[in-house]
Amino acid sequence: MSLNVQEIKGFRAADKSYKKYDSRGLLLLVKPNGSKLWYFKYRFGGKEKKLPIGAFPEVSLSQARELRDRARLKVSDGIDPMLERKRKKARIKLGAENIPYYRGQDVTGRFFIDSASPNFITEDAFNRQYMKRSHLKKGDVLLSIIGTIGELSLVDSENDATCSCKLAIFRPHSIEPEFLAAFLQSVHGNNQIRRLTRGAVQQSFLLEDVNQLLIPEFSDDFRNAVVEAVQAARVPVVSGKAQCGMQRTRGSESRTSSIGAGCLRLVMCGTVTSAQHRRRAKPR
Repeated sequence: MSLNVQEIKGFRAADKSYKKYDSRGLLLLVKPNGSKLWYFKYRFGGKEKKLPIGAFPEVSLSQARELRDRARLKVSDGIDPMLERKRKKARIKLGAENIPYYRGQDVTGRFFIDSASPNFITEDAFNRQYMKRSHLKKGDVLLSIIGTIGELSLVDSENDATCSCKLAIFRPHSIEPEFLAAFLQSVHGNNQIRRLTRGAVQQSFLLEDVNQLLIPEFSDDFRNAVVEAVQAARVPVVSGKAQCGMQRTRGSESRTSSIGAGCLRLVMCGTVTSAQHRRRAKPR
């Protein structure tokens, strides 16, 4: 049974510490000196862990539950909240480097970018003028264009972050980012990227070839189904890797248009380009 405020106020100190459980992993530890400490109990990597949340009454019951829910979401996303807290403290101690800086390897095998382990930069570096065009926004699709070409991740957070010039930032306007990311990672999307890859030793996908990528325009119902599938995959991700494929279903209406068809702009290496023309292939 869940705790209530009156119960918590009534807990008295004993010779030994004892625990009182609320719900969903939240517990209150009552110490012999009378202090009451909140913890979130969870399992990660096969091990049981306890994350300190704060002391009652400084952290109220409702606040403790909210902090527990945030930590539960991190665990479901494959992030250890205790390890994340330790890393954050270490970054602050070393010079306030707390802005994620994603590299090409950070998108490999990670459909959602916040499950990666990026480098970090200072807020001062993040706010420099030449960095502003590579600031990430929720809904951006990051595509690796050098080395691990075709690997991608979806930005699903409002938190400040940036990336290297080895990642192209696709920012959809008239199509859902979840649909775009799923298609580009499908067999059909990835084959187009591979076909347009250039170079013998150091291969790359060039900005000038973006307009040759063709994105299918399925029915609204089909696109919405893909979006819902991606959003549903956001919750149970444990390994930090979620694969989303595209399948054409019977009766789905499909057309093909250029990726530069006014539906997005590409931000790459600090340069923003907007598509001006729309091309559409006839449906088969």
